[in-house]
Amino acid sequence: MIGILFLMSSINGRCQERVAIQINSYEYQNELSENIKIYSFEINNMSSDTYMTWISDEWTDNLSDEQLIRNYFFKHHGDFTLASLIYEGLNSPKPVTIGLNFIKSIDTNEKFTYYILDPSKVNYYKNRIIILKRKDVEDYIKTAIPTNYLWHNNSIILK
Repeated sequence: MIGILFLMSSINGRCQERVAIQINSYEYQNELSENIKIYSFEINNMSSDTYMTWISDEWTDNLSDEQLIRNYFFKHHGDFTLASLIYEGLNSPKPVTIGLNFIKSIDTNEKFTYYILDPSKVNYYKNRIIILKRKDVEDYIKTAIPTNYLWHNNSIILK
């Protein structure tokens, strides 16, 4: 439970006051009578700004917003960066890969939820969920992010 509180503090430190993070856990029994626990991190954008969220492939403690954006959009994955694909107008690579090309835009009064199926991975995601203003991200990369690069569902399940 302590890890969850740190996650909430960590995420809240990166976004404005009007973006709320609610952390829940759910327990149920599966068909084998095993107790299963699922965690959810619900992001509720109550601000007038649009926010973006993604999951970094590396620990993000003590990184500035600019470093977070640079690490995600300009880090080389093979022969390309996510930013270079966007600049070239190429289709988003499929399938969507966490830490590589997953981006969700959260509009005003919209919610987005990360579900974590493995309780042992809560600490893994602790400082990897990024929430930044969309305008700040697009100003830094100097282009608008096309809708075909965005996750369109209101949740995603992380294993």
